[in-house]
Amino acid sequence: MEAFTAARLLQQMIDAAITANATDIHLTSVNSGLRVAFRVAGCVRPFVHLTERGDEVLRRIKALARLDVTNAHTPQEGAFRWDMEGASVRLRVSTVPVYSGESIVIRVLRQAQRPLTIFELGLSAAQMGRLVTLLSEPQGLVLVAGRTGSGKTTTLYAIMQYLAARGMQVFSLEDPVEMPIAGCRQIEVRERSGMTYEVAVKSLLRQDPDVLMIGEIRDELTARIAVRAALTGRLVLATTHAAGVSGSIDRLLELGAKQALLSAVLRAVMVQRVHTQQAGVSGRAYRLELFVGDDEMAGWRTDGRHVDSTREEELVAKVANGELGTQSTAI
Repeated sequence: MEAFTAARLLQQMIDAAITANATDIHLTSVNSGLRVAFRVAGCVRPFVHLTERGDEVLRRIKALARLDVTNAHTPQEGAFRWDMEGASVRLRVSTVPVYSGESIVIRVLRQAQRPLTIFELGLSAAQMGRLVTLLSEPQGLVLVAGRTGSGKTTTLYAIMQYLAARGMQVFSLEDPVEMPIAGCRQIEVRERSGMTYEVAVKSLLRQDPDVLMIGEIRDELTARIAVRAALTGRLVLATTHAAGVSGSIDRLLELGAKQALLSAVLRAVMVQRVHTQQAGVSGRAYRLELFVGDDEMAGWRTDGRHVDSTREEELVAKVANGELGTQSTAI
């Protein structure tokens, strides 16, 4: 009876999140209660407060994600697939112990019919020209920065597809793979089974790649991998959680990247931001800003200073004036 009740509650919860176009489901348990909220259009909105059976729902989620259902004291990560009326989504689960309970966040990864092309990202003609020129370089590091849900992976997938169509050998390290890209060889990192970033990249560099995509620079290891791979003559694409160019550089330096090496390999930072749509318009607007070349990063390259914050504000102002492109496709 417990499994049936928990399964029914979870089904209604996840189905409601998918119907509402939520990107994340937030569950916080305190004692036996459970608060559930959805992130929709960038805002977290309360959904339901269960006063009982909260623990049963959490155990059900952990079982589906193949996590230890008895462990509520250490962080865990997993994933599972969910089918709803012919639509299939991947749900990525993260659990963290909190005071008097546990927090679980489920990321809703929708399977699009096909990846966008770089020509569908909403870039202006001038910005598209700069991007195509950038992608013609045989080596270097290109970062896509932004918060969770801003469309970073969609942009990287569009770039991967563009490069693969031009005969480049494109490999990726992802956790998880969110969508298959034609012509690309995608490797899913599975820490628990021994397929770590470090193990995978050593094997990939022997596969003669032209392009290496790293899903996210999240720690010292992935930062080191990204910089070193770029130094070996590959074009490296990666995402990072940062608000802008300065934050992206700060992030890599904090993770142990050597300033001299980073200066040698960093080619561009693409910043994506989420903007609330106009009233009555569903979904979110994604603004894609491209900072590339000596003009934008000259100060940092020449004397070690970060990108001047005033200069960055001026570039952002260009977006508002329509001088840089915007991406308005829901991710």
